[in-house]
Amino acid sequence: MSGPRIAIIGAGMSGSVCAWALRRAGLSVTVFEMGRGGGGRMATRKSRNLEGFAANHGCPAFTASQPWFKSMVQQLMDEHVVRVWSGRFGAYDAGTQTATEDPAPQVMYVGSPGMSSICDKLLSDAERCFETQVTSFERKAERWVLTDKNAKEVGTFDWLVISSHSLAHPRWTQIFKTPPPLQTAAATLGSPAATQMIEYMSRVQTVPVMVLMLVYPVQEEKWSKWPLDMATVNGSNTLGKVVRQSMGPAYTVIVAHSTHSFAEKYRHVVGSTGTAARMGADTDAKKEEEVIQELYDAFVQCVRPFVGDVPKPLVDPILHRWGNCFPLPSEATVPVLARDVNLVCCGDHLGPSAGSVEAAAVSGFEGAQSIIAAMQPGKL
Repeated sequence: MSGPRIAIIGAGMSGSVCAWALRRAGLSVTVFEMGRGGGGRMATRKSRNLEGFAANHGCPAFTASQPWFKSMVQQLMDEHVVRVWSGRFGAYDAGTQTATEDPAPQVMYVGSPGMSSICDKLLSDAERCFETQVTSFERKAERWVLTDKNAKEVGTFDWLVISSHSLAHPRWTQIFKTPPPLQTAAATLGSPAATQMIEYMSRVQTVPVMVLMLVYPVQEEKWSKWPLDMATVNGSNTLGKVVRQSMGPAYTVIVAHSTHSFAEKYRHVVGSTGTAARMGADTDAKKEEEVIQELYDAFVQCVRPFVGDVPKPLVDPILHRWGNCFPLPSEATVPVLARDVNLVCCGDHLGPSAGSVEAAAVSGFEGAQSIIAAMQPGKL
C-alpha cells in the first residue's frame, strides 16, 4: 500500500481502535504487540495444554456511556462480536460470609465468544506483528526506525503511535532491566511536545492486580451453588473480585482477582506463563507458588460456605499479573500529538475516566483522527 506508513505499539483496546480508524481512512498500519495476540486487558487467555480452555482474565465486562462509543459497541453487536453481559452481579462480604445479588449499575458488555474477539475484529484489516517487543525508536531522515529486543530492525515508518505508557514508565526497568525505550528516544528527539508527552507517561500512577484462573469441568455441579457470576469482595485483604465464566461447552472457569494491596505486596512477582516472562523478565517459582497459595486460600474461604469442599481444578491454578495496567484518573493536560516528529500517544491512562475500556477506545479514536487531520492537504 502506498502512502505514509504508520506503526502502532500495543494491540490493546486503544491501539486496536486507532488501527481500525486509520484503516477505515485507507492508511497503511502495522501493529506491534508483545503478546501472542491482541487485547491487552481485553485479551482472552488460552492454553496449549488444555484444548478448549479460554478465560477473560483481565476485564470481565465493560460499560459504554459516550454516544460515539455506544455507537461502536452497537456496530460490534450487529457483527456478533459483542453481546450484553447477562450474569448475576453482586457482592460478597468476607466478614459475614454472605453474598448479595444487586442489579448491575449499568448495562455491561462482553466480547463474543471471548473478550479478545473485539480487538481481533478491530485489527483484522491491519498488518499485525505479535510476540514482537520493540525496544528502540530512532528518528532518521524524518522517519521512525523501529528495532526489536534482538536488535533486528522491524520497519521504518512515517508516523509512530504509542498506545501504552509502559514504554516510558520506570516499571519497564524493574521488569526488563533496561531503560524505558521512550525515555532513551526522548533524549535525541529535540521535540518539546514529545518530551512532555513521554515525561507524562513516565509519571502515570497505576495500581496492580493479580488474577488466578481455576478450570473445572462444566459438569461440576458445585459451582451452580455459588450465587453470583461477578462478585465484588468486601472485607478481604487478599481477594477483590470473583468471576465465574462459561467460555465453551467443556469448562467452567473461575477468575479470582486480588486486591490492589495484595498485588502491591508482591509487586515484583511475575507469572511464569505471562508475556513479561516470555519476553525475558525474571521469575521466582517459589514466590509465585506463595502468591498462588495465598490467593487460592482466600478464594476457598470465600466460596466454601456455598459450595462446601472446593473441588480440585483440572490443571494447576494459572497466575497472571497485571502490573502496570490499571492507571489512576488524572486531570493533567498532556499533548497527544507531537507534530514535529509525527508522534501520537493514546491509551486508557489519558483523561479523568482513565482505566476504563471506554477511555481506551475513545483515546485510540482521537489519536487516529489527529493523524488523519494532520494529513489533510496543506498540512503534510
